[in-house]
Amino acid sequence: MAAIWIPIFGLAVWVTGTLACDDLDAAACVRLASTRPNMCNDTCFATVCKRYCGKCPLKCYTCTDIANPQMCNVSTECPSTDHRCISVKSYTNDFRLVYKLGCAPSMVCSGTNCCTQDLCNNHANVKRKTMKKDLMKRNKNNHSLSVESKRQTLTATCADVDNLACTLLFTSNTNICQDDCVANVICPRLCGKCTECYDCDHVLTTERCNHSRICQAGEVCFTLETLNFDLEHGYRMGCVHQRICDGVTSQVGNVFGRRSNSIEVSMTGGCCHSDLCNHHKLTPLAMSTNPPPMTTIHTMATTTAKTCRLTGGCPFVPSARYNGQCYFLGNYQMTWLNAKAYCEAHCSNLAVFRDENDLRHVMDFMKHDDYISHLPNVVRHNIPDSYVDAVNPAHAAHFLWSTTLEFVPDSMFDDSRSISQHNCAVVVSGHRQLQGVNCLNQFFPLCQTTMK
Repeated sequence: MAAIWIPIFGLAVWVTGTLACDDLDAAACVRLASTRPNMCNDTCFATVCKRYCGKCPLKCYTCTDIANPQMCNVSTECPSTDHRCISVKSYTNDFRLVYKLGCAPSMVCSGTNCCTQDLCNNHANVKRKTMKKDLMKRNKNNHSLSVESKRQTLTATCADVDNLACTLLFTSNTNICQDDCVANVICPRLCGKCTECYDCDHVLTTERCNHSRICQAGEVCFTLETLNFDLEHGYRMGCVHQRICDGVTSQVGNVFGRRSNSIEVSMTGGCCHSDLCNHHKLTPLAMSTNPPPMTTIHTMATTTAKTCRLTGGCPFVPSARYNGQCYFLGNYQMTWLNAKAYCEAHCSNLAVFRDENDLRHVMDFMKHDDYISHLPNVVRHNIPDSYVDAVNPAHAAHFLWSTTLEFVPDSMFDDSRSISQHNCAVVVSGHRQLQGVNCLNQFFPLCQTTMK
């Protein structure tokens, strides 16, 4: 039955496809704003947090002929920043009260129930009194973004604006460090722009050094073997500029310099480029003069819509059910970021384990599960190496579970050297342990979710 709309006739509700403008990670932007309240005045932050900074068109609820605005659960992005969220009521021919929600050009909002915040139009009475204030705030943010963006350079103090926010940004897009502003301003530590090194003036063995410091921009870690005139053997450890390491093929004493008191001479030494990597003897032959390349991953163009249909309490078939959890092995290999998206599209996440015992029990159970063991990619009960939720975006001394942001115990890795060398991790079924890998490598996704 036709409805008579008041006060706007012929209002067009704009429906768009996937959101083209959004924050790289909404939770990360909230944390960044708590640390930098005026971050939207900086084009670097505003590029990462477009929606938070008011650069994006509004997201509005959009429904037609609905009895209660709060029943509307469909939303869309408006076609431009000149549109507002609107909610108008009308009566059908039999005088039934209904509502229409959507986007409307700002010129038609005078005297109507428009609002200027994301998803603000699902209430029976949209408050108009805040519209002017909110609009001024959005215009202010938009105006601040019109400043010409300049190439970002590394700040004097090399530290991430917020460690957790940087980890969240990395798990949303492992390619973030290719952006100058992220690498130099927001997350320089995570992006490897500055390194933490063990720093000791003289120790008998490298393992005795327990002091570290953050190097300046362009510096890397070094370990230098020394001998004083009392024939006391020892080591110097700390930070040194990259260009000094580039000339390390010359005499070591000339490259690193002698102690100022002239009673200690340098024998041999070398450099390395990851956090706390100089806790052992380094030699020029063993060192690399170039830092490890940053991992880059291209995001998928589209994502599969979630279809959370449960079978036996699990959203995927076949699955192994163990200790209240559902485990599922993807049927083709992919990069870590695509594996993460694959599990999320199947109403789950990449697998997380409490400790090494939990990991071993789960893998033992899966390899003998009737459903899993008959998958084409499982040969003779041997589960292939599979991606898990662990990440180490900064090549730091520890991995994190990206969904819980808790540290992954080092004891879960079969080789501790792989921890600081790689960004992502796989579970090696044969060893029932984790192993660091390049995020671009292709492995099967191991998905996990709680049984419903």
